[in-house]
Amino acid sequence: MKNTSQENDAQRDLAFHLIGRFIHDFGMVEVSAVESIAALMNLESRHVHFLLKKTGAGQKFELLREIAKHKNIDVKDIVGPALKLSQLRNMIAHNAVARIKPSMAFVIASADLDDKRYLGKRMEVIEKDFDKHRVTAMDIGRKLSERILIPSGRFKPSA
Repeated sequence: MKNTSQENDAQRDLAFHLIGRFIHDFGMVEVSAVESIAALMNLESRHVHFLLKKTGAGQKFELLREIAKHKNIDVKDIVGPALKLSQLRNMIAHNAVARIKPSMAFVIASADLDDKRYLGKRMEVIEKDFDKHRVTAMDIGRKLSERILIPSGRFKPSA
């Protein structure tokens, strides 16, 4: 039988695993967007990565939208979800991940002037939600590959 300390450790480990996996998945989305920009502009990837390394992810997704529009490639269904993932990434990266009370789930919490609670704005770290974010990230990567990276010859389809 697990004691409360072991249960808390397991919950903490799961929360941190989910957050770490999300950060990895989001990084792959961001890199795929930069690779897509390079492909659309017919530039070397390393040059585009260098030029955009101090650019926020949201700006990269907006730039991708503008370039794709110019090339008559529809990426609305890619950029919209990518921007939402970017907001979540920023919430994770710039706020506390904590348990406000021992009986609560882990939350990503940030101060909110409209909420009187300490660290009022909260989002629970729930496995099924983070699984959905992972599916979204994979979908974005697949669509970028199908619409831009494979047709450009930069990536070869997997067998």
